[in-house]
Amino acid sequence: MAENPSPLNVLLVAGIDFGTTFSGYGFSFCDGTNNENSDAPIFLNKNWGQNLGCQSYKTPTSVLLGPNKEFIAFGFQAVEKYATLTENETDKSHYFFEHFKMSLHSDHAGITRDVLLTAANGRTLPALDVFSHALKFLSDHLRDAVKISTGADIEAHNIRWVITVPAIWNDAAKQFMREAAYKAGIASRNHRKRLLIALEPEAASLFCRQLPVAHFRKDTGNTTSLQMDPEERYMVVDCGGGTVDVTVHEIRDDGSVRELHRPTGGPWGGTNVDSNFSDLLDRIFGEEFMNDYRNKFPQENVQLMADFEMKKRSVQAVSS
Repeated sequence: MAENPSPLNVLLVAGIDFGTTFSGYGFSFCDGTNNENSDAPIFLNKNWGQNLGCQSYKTPTSVLLGPNKEFIAFGFQAVEKYATLTENETDKSHYFFEHFKMSLHSDHAGITRDVLLTAANGRTLPALDVFSHALKFLSDHLRDAVKISTGADIEAHNIRWVITVPAIWNDAAKQFMREAAYKAGIASRNHRKRLLIALEPEAASLFCRQLPVAHFRKDTGNTTSLQMDPEERYMVVDCGGGTVDVTVHEIRDDGSVRELHRPTGGPWGGTNVDSNFSDLLDRIFGEEFMNDYRNKFPQENVQLMADFEMKKRSVQAVSS
């Protein structure tokens, strides 16, 4: 039966940052007047990675499915469980996917619902199934967090969902993400307005414009928000795990922004840093030795790469 197309009554805005390497979410309660632009606090989950002895606002975008294609785990748990399966040599019957968001990065409109993803063991599954498993886990986890905060479930028709995507994605890739969200139970075709597909640079731009000036200019203690006048222009460089987006915006008279030029960029994200780090280890210790290490001690290798990720995040900019 089709849903009753009643008007939206938004009580909660739920945002999912679906990244190539890491994903996370945030949510904010509305003030009861459908004002989604209020200054209500944003709640984030910072407890990803507790099983690794660390706190993180994001968890790996990794999915582990069982032999019958059933969902087993997502994020840090998926990585750990797959490492254990590999160590016990029982991984061949499972499906493990990571960095699969990059399968939607394409310069042509050939992305369809039937596109396949290749798991770590070489077997394939429909990409739509893998994406929807990931989105369902994140949306369920978010709703559980909301229930803990409020003590009650918020009905689906009272939630506005926002999923961020790279600006350089074409329309086919954006539509694919929307289809995966529908399959995951996030909104539906009958209530399309409950789901917004937002461009990552635009979301970053709106957030940065609410930050104090001191966040951008270290020579001042100015705590007022960053103000931009009409016709002022600025560049947003979004360096993600898989892609780098470069966009240029201009402030309109009403305070909104317009895109001055179509986004540009490419698959030059942080995963390339990881690959170069692995190549460096191969050159230092020998490729045969490192492959043997990764096969015999997969859990230790997972911890090694997690430590490297923490080092990447702690790098400070050097002023000239």
